[in-house]
Amino acid sequence: MATTIRILPENLTNKIAAGEVVERPASVAKELVENALDAGSKEVVVEIESGGRRLIKVSDTGCGMSREDALLALERHATSKIACDEDLFSLSTLGFRGEALPSIASVARLTISTRTSDTVEGTEIYAEGGRIKEVKGCGMAAGTVIAVRNLFFNTPARLKFMKSAETEGSHVGELLTRLAISRPEVRFTYLNDGKVVFRALDSDLKERVATMLGRPIAASLYPVFHQDERVKVTGLVAAPECSRSAASHLYTYINGRFIKDKVVQHAVLQAYRNFLERGRYPVVAIFIEISPGEVDVNVHPTKHEVRFREQGRVHDAIQYAVEALLKETPWLKRVQPGRAVGGQPTETSKAADRPATQDAPPPVSSGVSAEKVAEVRELLVNYQARPQQQMQRDSSPFRWKEAPDPSRPSNLKGEDTHPHPGPPLEGEGVLTAFEPSHASESSSPVPSPFKGGDRWGTVAPETASAPECECPAPHSDLEGKKEGEVVLAPASQKTVGGYFSSLSVIGQFNAAYILCQHGTELILVDQHAAHERVAFEKLKGQFAGKDVDSQGLLFPETIELSFRESGVLLEHLDEVGRLGFALEEFGGNTWLLKGVPQLLANADYLRIIRDILEELGSLSRSRAFTDIQEDILASMACHSVVRGRRSLTPPEIAALFAQMDQTDFSSNCPHGRPVMQTITLAEIEKMFKRV
Repeated sequence: MATTIRILPENLTNKIAAGEVVERPASVAKELVENALDAGSKEVVVEIESGGRRLIKVSDTGCGMSREDALLALERHATSKIACDEDLFSLSTLGFRGEALPSIASVARLTISTRTSDTVEGTEIYAEGGRIKEVKGCGMAAGTVIAVRNLFFNTPARLKFMKSAETEGSHVGELLTRLAISRPEVRFTYLNDGKVVFRALDSDLKERVATMLGRPIAASLYPVFHQDERVKVTGLVAAPECSRSAASHLYTYINGRFIKDKVVQHAVLQAYRNFLERGRYPVVAIFIEISPGEVDVNVHPTKHEVRFREQGRVHDAIQYAVEALLKETPWLKRVQPGRAVGGQPTETSKAADRPATQDAPPPVSSGVSAEKVAEVRELLVNYQARPQQQMQRDSSPFRWKEAPDPSRPSNLKGEDTHPHPGPPLEGEGVLTAFEPSHASESSSPVPSPFKGGDRWGTVAPETASAPECECPAPHSDLEGKKEGEVVLAPASQKTVGGYFSSLSVIGQFNAAYILCQHGTELILVDQHAAHERVAFEKLKGQFAGKDVDSQGLLFPETIELSFRESGVLLEHLDEVGRLGFALEEFGGNTWLLKGVPQLLANADYLRIIRDILEELGSLSRSRAFTDIQEDILASMACHSVVRGRRSLTPPEIAALFAQMDQTDFSSNCPHGRPVMQTITLAEIEKMFKRV
């Protein structure tokens, strides 16, 4: 009886194998360039014509091949990179299967020209449709040149699925970009139809990324580094404003091999979760170095996916490396030491420039910092007396308040033309007002600490010399606190030198945006986003410690839940308690609310509880509470701060900026929206046709 199963002929098996390896011209270029890099080439030139359909030519300066090796390279599963099973788990090369050249030769007209450095004559091999047609000697420089012509000439069904020449050319360019970033020490040249698309000289990683991705991106790149006993993470990450709508600029590498691994990409996106809105992706070039035995690269036909032995360790190392850099927000300019808040030299920095023959300033008392004395001395030197202007009530959102009477509590009531619920943010849920340096040493009026204070008027001497407030004890500052009330904090809590504190406040626009100046740049700060970031980082810090600070209700409230909500609450009662909500069963689906987070004391906390239960109800066995805890904390932070329009007083703005300088990830709100935007002087002059 005749058998129905048969062994396929070699030319057919080669075409089938080519279907896996050779997807499009970019696949051919990938295999040939990877072979060139494995051969130790220091320069790679790639030329294509008609999108790669007519010609794909790769020239390298690698070690080359002898005549015998060149002939063996066209055989199936012939390679110099592995020899036994153990070698599969100690790979240090990009290629290792020995399938590329025979697969390419089976669907194209292939010419290989190669010479080693220790021979005088090279070897040229011509193959067509998988069969070797000619072998001869040739003269050439050491290295290898492989030309692939008429791709898919013998498989017309594959040929008609190719895209336009422009599309195929762009795929080749993207492929070469990935490889060029992975090897900055190698020169790359790409020509399309005789035109040079790019030429990348050997350089460092940042210069290579600038060449491949553009100078504007390179200016926003920052280096990352992390190393433990098993994983090393290096590379460059871009500021959030360089984000893209797709993951096309996520360049991730394992031991020099470009990959599109879900574990690695998830780690990078988790690190950026505080900076990017949904649907936005960062620009990064991340290199992970790990023992070859800890990763399996032979799990995907194109080798773009890998499998880690300890993927949790790798994931955490990548996330930690990127997150550690991002939390410092290095793209925000920091004030240089020795500079005052407004960018002017302090008395300390001026003294450093004086000749050594001048009398030294008197010694500073140990109870007062030299920085504070220098700041006060500068104010006194630069002060010019002028008549006190009478402050009139107008429509400006900034108004100086009446100087506080020392016999009364030191709380200032902010006049809010658009009151909104939500407590301020400093300390136990209040804002710390800006306190000038110890100007009480002078009886003369001092200029406002805000640049532009001349526009708003001069602070009365009593205001400048007001004594430090007696701050309430912890957990008691919210009791009896009214909306719009600001509690002052000791001057010792004031932070000088941060980026936000260095901004010169101009005013407030639409009671929602703070306008500032930094050098020749106009800075717009979204006060709601800034408040939200401060509140979120405070909640996150409390939650990481143990529990979110809770405040008991004088009169407990009852809340009616549905059967589903009540069941979710019973299941996650401990987690809800850690969030600062004190809930007890009251019978049926009714619960008694006895305490709420301090930041939500004046917010609609009943609505927030229902929102949290809705989030918890979406959990499944594949998702843990830790997966959504930051989303819940972000929602709580959003409800706890000023929403919509609200006029802020100068002390409130100064306090907010001081808190932002002490906050991680301060350039974006927890949902990824930017806290600030910058308009340069050149852009403004362009608006008015001055340039």
